[in-house]
Amino acid sequence: MVQTLPVPKGQKKLLVRQCLNELGVETSFGMAKKWFMKNHKLTLADATFYHVRKDMRGETAAAKTAPPKQVSKPFVSPLDFSIVEVVLAAQKLVDKLGKEEVRKLIDLL
Repeated sequence: MVQTLPVPKGQKKLLVRQCLNELGVETSFGMAKKWFMKNHKLTLADATFYHVRKDMRGETAAAKTAPPKQVSKPFVSPLDFSIVEVVLAAQKLVDKLGKEEVRKLIDLL
């Protein structure tokens, strides 16, 4: 019989994660148990294995259903605009707000 050493608390869960990353999250308990004995000379409790595997499956499912992050447009300094772009932007403001409102805004600046 192979003698096993005690493992610090929480370390075995990290080893189970390593095992499942290497063998795949769909691996069986029997395969994981053999991997543990071969690589670390440790026994593996089935509860530890199933809990960690369930967590990892949940993480995988959550990653697949998460909406993609929206990329915001980079800030463009007004100095980077051409004069034509500035005039067109001003014209849009006049059309939208009216000439007097745009003048009031300019005066505020």
